Amino acid sequence: EYGGEQKSMVHQEIRLYITPEYFILEPISTEKAKSLLIHRSTCQFSLSSDVEKLKPVEGTPKTIWGILGIIKLASGSFLIVIKQKGLVGILDGHSVYRIVKVHIYSITPVNEESSEQQRKANEDNTYVRELLKLLQAQDFFFSYSFDLTNTLSRT
Repeated sequence: EYGGEQKSMVHQEIRLYITPEYFILEPISTEKAKSLLIHRSTCQFSLSSDVEKLKPVEGTPKTIWGILGIIKLASGSFLIVIKQKGLVGILDGHSVYRIVKVHIYSITPVNEESSEQQRKANEDNTYVRELLKLLQAQDFFFSYSFDLTNTLSRT
């Protein structure tokens, strides 16, 4: 139960597979959970319980600890994920973590033949670097089971 209002499944550990067509985010902790698919050319989302045929034959999946979001820049969309977390304490019986390391993946495949798309990608790199610095400044906290945006008196 999150925030005392509704039940939702929050996955604490996720395998990220990157293929030419999809980003596949597969929960590790639950066998029955569906995987999130992000279609790279359209940036559309879908849930699937059968992703085995979509996974790459080679390569190791990346382990991530959460999804911070998706941003859209000039060259396309980017997925921001938590790569490393650190436990900072327990609040009202709930674990609270600090974001230690994030990674930003380009969802939109870059057409290397397009000089305009390359120019946009180079411009976006500046924004991505600054965003990485900000998110890895050790000032961002989260909990899988507790709403940190509420005061304790409201929970």
